[in-house]
Amino acid sequence: MSATTEPIHVYITLANLTKATILGSGDIIGETKFTNLDNLKLAISGSGDIKLEVYSKTTVAAITGSGNMLVKGSADSNTVSITGSGDFNGYDFLANTSKVQITGSGDSQVTAKESLDISITGSGDVYYKGTPSLKSRIVGSGDVYAKN
Repeated sequence: MSATTEPIHVYITLANLTKATILGSGDIIGETKFTNLDNLKLAISGSGDIKLEVYSKTTVAAITGSGNMLVKGSADSNTVSITGSGDFNGYDFLANTSKVQITGSGDSQVTAKESLDISITGSGDVYYKGTPSLKSRIVGSGDVYAKN
């Protein structure tokens, strides 16, 4: 049997999504949107990417590697934690309240309606859209940029 370099595609049908985790270099790509979710947890520990459209009450996204997340949709509450070099792209993910914590070099892009709480102790930056009340604590070399 010879080795192949062609990608392997696995298609999974789900009635409900509560958690999506990458440990390694694979990708998770949602071909349809996920609606009416309660609590959604997204995690990357490696170099894989997550691309999803979700509508949830709460969403928690954690990146501890070099992988990237592209999330579209909306949530009442969104929490992003980056301890690696990966990026969170959530400009098309509207959250009423959003919390971003960066201790790595990754960047986060979020859209927040009511409040945005930011903590940066690394070199990553936070770019945001919307006009939320803003609370930020920066100890590292990162910064916060409004992109309206």
